[in-house]
Amino acid sequence: MTFTKDTLDQAEQFLVELRQPVVVKPMAGTGGGRVVTTGIACNSALRRAARYASGYGNQILIEEEIKGASYRLTYLDGKLLDVVRRDPPTVIGDGSSTIAALISAENGWRRTGPGPVALSPLRLDDDMRNTMLRSGISLRTRPAAGQTVVVKGAVNENASRDNHNVSDAIHPDTVQRLRALVQDMGVRFAGVDLISEDISRPLSDPGTVVSEVNVNPGLHHHYLISDPNRITPVATLALEYMISNRTGVFAL
Repeated sequence: MTFTKDTLDQAEQFLVELRQPVVVKPMAGTGGGRVVTTGIACNSALRRAARYASGYGNQILIEEEIKGASYRLTYLDGKLLDVVRRDPPTVIGDGSSTIAALISAENGWRRTGPGPVALSPLRLDDDMRNTMLRSGISLRTRPAAGQTVVVKGAVNENASRDNHNVSDAIHPDTVQRLRALVQDMGVRFAGVDLISEDISRPLSDPGTVVSEVNVNPGLHHHYLISDPNRITPVATLALEYMISNRTGVFAL
């Protein structure tokens, strides 16, 4: 549902009736997962997230937090080009550093590494605080060497190690139903976001939700993945399709 700062009581009632964590974000004015707060389970956290989101517009969205992994399926004129699983942002313990220090080192690696591995730094915000609170850790925690620690719920600030090509795992029923969806909507170039506990099962089974259909979606998801040998050159495929069919434009 949508609400404003003046109708915050409606959002609080939504949280009470749902009886599980929610997500809060602006209705418009942002992108790439910015200003998204996950793991909200109490009114005080809801109010903080609402204040944060209201800085980007009057209309605020509150929604159920769905269990499962996040997937991006990219279609071009009804043809599925690629499927990527986008896991939450992580840091890797070294046995001595605190999570705060690991985040600082991670952001340094993202800025000065040998090549692009992420679109943005890890930001310390309520989403990070909520994620750590649910895991019983804090910025002062010192993970064991090699331990992978999830530090945010929203996937958009993840790095290449957190993204995986899973084109061979998607159920054909899901591919076909989403193809029909984007064609019915008239979206020629579409990035469909799924949240699913098991994408090897058909979309008609419980456990999978279509969370968004993105028009003119970003392509970085298909290049910043953990295994460079499994990169699908989506940009090349789209450009070749446009040239061979003499259709479409690229907007810069």
